[in-house]
Amino acid sequence: MNGACPTCGKPIDPLRAPSVKVIAGKITAFCSPACAGRAQTNPALPVVPIAMVPAKESIQISAIAPEKSEAARTAAKAEQAKKLPPAQLVDETPLPKARRASSDDSLVDEPEHPPYDAPYDEPEDHEDDDAPAPPKRKRAGRRWGRVLLLTGALVASGAGIAILSSVVSPSHPKPADASSDHPPAPPPPPAETKKKPAHADPSDVYHIAEKTLGELLGSPSDRIRRVAAIGLARTGDKPAIDYLAKALESESSAINRIQDAFALARAGDKRGKDALTAGLVSPRRDVRSDAATDLLLLGDKAGASFMTDAMQLDQMKLSAAEVLARSGDAKAIAVLRAVLVDPKAPKESHIRALRALAYAGQSDVAAELEATLADKDASALSAMALARIGDKAAQPILEADLDVEFLRVDAAIALRRLAEKSGDKTLDPAIWADHLAPALAAGRDTDQASAGEAALILLGPSTLAEHE
Repeated sequence: MNGACPTCGKPIDPLRAPSVKVIAGKITAFCSPACAGRAQTNPALPVVPIAMVPAKESIQISAIAPEKSEAARTAAKAEQAKKLPPAQLVDETPLPKARRASSDDSLVDEPEHPPYDAPYDEPEDHEDDDAPAPPKRKRAGRRWGRVLLLTGALVASGAGIAILSSVVSPSHPKPADASSDHPPAPPPPPAETKKKPAHADPSDVYHIAEKTLGELLGSPSDRIRRVAAIGLARTGDKPAIDYLAKALESESSAINRIQDAFALARAGDKRGKDALTAGLVSPRRDVRSDAATDLLLLGDKAGASFMTDAMQLDQMKLSAAEVLARSGDAKAIAVLRAVLVDPKAPKESHIRALRALAYAGQSDVAAELEATLADKDASALSAMALARIGDKAAQPILEADLDVEFLRVDAAIALRRLAEKSGDKTLDPAIWADHLAPALAAGRDTDQASAGEAALILLGPSTLAEHE
């Protein structure tokens, strides 16, 4: 559809006009913004860009002949303003969705979309801005009322969407209300006072030890039966003593026979002491040495002769002096003192001499012997020696050794000596019972056997700990 610019008369395509104006309720196309600015405009009707016209509505564009002169236009406007009735209310009756009325009241089809390549410019200036508004035609009022209504609806819906997205959108999370979503954590409960764990009852542990050793005496293993019999014989248990007496006749190892004999003699059985005395004339020197040592530990001087002779030999001098010094032998103590002042004596010999003097009751060596407790390889034997002079520095190490299977029995004897020598009544047998009870309940058979003998020594009558 072709047309002409109402200002200059230049032919233009109304659908692609570079500039348009709304004149007398109609959208008028111009060839340029300059022509649009010079055109006569009805100020009573607002200038609405074509973008606000709803899609699918057709706009009838017609050319308006230019006025003859500026003076004629001004006079016509003044005359028209006198005849204007009061402003009419806009009739908001909606028109059919896809069709609208043109100026000649005919219905025309509308294009699907407005021409996007046709820019619409505002007029450069408006003439007679203060002139009174002309009366609105009913058709135009309906059309523009609908345009404004639709525009307002679109704006309102856009604002609603914006508000909704700002409230609900994940990109705008609502700040958490700590007082409602996350109530304050309750105050922590007051610290519970730790109760001191109950100790094992020493009497109960002692009876469990007797029962355990009695059960091990029936073990299918000869080694376990022998170890259980040696420990249980301290109490004078007849089955244990009978087992050891029979072992003296059948045992093939001479050293084992000396050990069995000592256990019998310690329990007061004469057969044990007779077997030790017979060992003094054994053709083997190690058997003679063990027999003499055991007799001296039992307080029998029959073993002193062998040890006195052995002290004359360089390779046995220190060992013999260690045994003889326990019985208070002056010569043996002198030998040990000489080792302490000998600058050429090996360190190990020096420590052995210190321990032997402590076993002999020489308390002046305590400070130097205590210094060896820091050496983990020397601490166990040094603690046992310090217990003989009542030195309490030995107690923590000896109690810890109750948990070690091969040190357990010797540590138990040393603790019993420490309690006797120090006169300390605070040494609690219940603590010793705590160390031994677990091994009795869940240890291996050898572990149970050593724990059982240690329990008899520590928790039983003092006579059970009288001898090594």
